[in-house]
Amino acid sequence: MPRHYSPRDFLRQAPNALLARYFHERNLLTDLDIDSLAETDVQPIFEALAALAPELSARVDSDFALVTALADEQGIQAILDEAQYHQVDVNDAFDSKPGFLDRALWTFLEHPRIAEVARLLSEVDRFPTTSWIRRRDDVFGDQPRDDAAALAELSRTLGSYFRLKEGRGRECFVDVYRRGTKLYYFAFPEDYAHTSLEYLEGKLERRAHRTIFQVVFVCDPATGTLDTYFRGQKKTRLEIETIFSRVILGSELDPWKNDRVYNLNAFKGRGVTFVYDPMSGIHDIRVKHLRLTLIGGGSRRITLEADPSADKETVHDMLATLFASDSSRAQGGWSPALANITRIGLQVYFSSGSRRGRNTKTFYLTYPNGCTLGHDGRDATLRQMLIDSKIETIGPAPAGAKT
Repeated sequence: MPRHYSPRDFLRQAPNALLARYFHERNLLTDLDIDSLAETDVQPIFEALAALAPELSARVDSDFALVTALADEQGIQAILDEAQYHQVDVNDAFDSKPGFLDRALWTFLEHPRIAEVARLLSEVDRFPTTSWIRRRDDVFGDQPRDDAAALAELSRTLGSYFRLKEGRGRECFVDVYRRGTKLYYFAFPEDYAHTSLEYLEGKLERRAHRTIFQVVFVCDPATGTLDTYFRGQKKTRLEIETIFSRVILGSELDPWKNDRVYNLNAFKGRGVTFVYDPMSGIHDIRVKHLRLTLIGGGSRRITLEADPSADKETVHDMLATLFASDSSRAQGGWSPALANITRIGLQVYFSSGSRRGRNTKTFYLTYPNGCTLGHDGRDATLRQMLIDSKIETIGPAPAGAKT
């Protein structure tokens, strides 16, 4: 998760040279010689910020919060990907800046547009997996529209939909970013009004605000896939998917066709073969976590979890012991025929020597189609591995399976 923004912590972590540059370029704190301060002497800067006019202080907080959101491994990876897309080399500058926050703040100062878009795209991979519609794989055909007229039409149509259905969405803006073969459509409809208590010229008053909520469509015409994000009812998500397909794809999509599911019951045995491109950087994949649910057993579950780094078969050894135990069968019916695997955790080991991330990654799959992977970089590679390994399939639910 991204770090929570705290002004004191930010000032303490950020190098003085970059802070001085930030304030100098904005003609702020001109009476304070930041370069002469010790790196951890943040009190003079903090007090100077507190003395700023509220609108200026709010602008500084907004900028520093954006930098903080990028100051972790996932945020830096998003910056690297965005810089590579624009053919901007940031690696040499990053080599001289060991900290995440140093790199994020330097990018914000040197390449603000890269920082802003990287923040937007990195947030996509932090969205709750439960708010994504199951992936479609039947959107082959014409190239998705991404011209100004198409974005304006999608803005109007989504705004009209939310006004009619939910009484919000009076304003709506849609933007699109192309990364590789994927197109990311970000929609920002206006949300319901809410009020907050604020100080205005020293007086506490109530003010009304209209914020936005987000809808995201990730379309990849090369693979014929479409992912849709919206925090709300499934019916609403399916309806906005229909709107997107009509406006952007120019086609009608069957809302129930080709539901993707994960074949998790294959992991009852040890014989799952992971298929991936040798050039992907994947060295090994091991099972770290299994959750079993009894058919007809309501919410009766057992979770098995272990560190697979020393012994890759540890979790399956535990599973074999469970299935072989007479006492467990007598107490709850834990036999292979009566159990479904409804959640797994996989730990992926990447080849050493990569300068762009850790050498391990753990992600989880939940039946029928929940996945904690994002959509770019290594996560996109791992999603393809699930398809190639026939873990992600098209088919009906196994009898009695529940999440």
